[in-house]
Amino acid sequence: HVHLSSIRTNSYPWRYGNPTVSIYTPEENEKFEGGVTVNYAVYGDLTEADKLFIRLNDEDPIEIQSFTGAQIASEYEFPRLARQAHTVKIYLVNSSGQLLSESRAQSSVAFTVESQAL
Repeated sequence: HVHLSSIRTNSYPWRYGNPTVSIYTPEENEKFEGGVTVNYAVYGDLTEADKLFIRLNDEDPIEIQSFTGAQIASEYEFPRLARQAHTVKIYLVNSSGQLLSESRAQSSVAFTVESQAL
């Protein structure tokens, strides 16, 4: 006996449950030339989520303006990155600017830019 309404997949994010940020690309330890496009999704119960931020390494976080408090699948491009290891983090905050307490309300991935694209 299976309840079809309880099946969850990446291609059909569940709008109930904890707020979740998933980074689909780049993959952990992936290698690139030049820039990187980060593909991500935000889903779950987003009633406490006020803003979505993306942060590269230790730079200042950037607010993702397209986030309206609803589920979203989108991308963010870093067109030119230095040759080095990088970490990108995407996270949800509440109206007070505090990180949402659920563990899946943030996601990060490490990757490397090996050379500059021509």
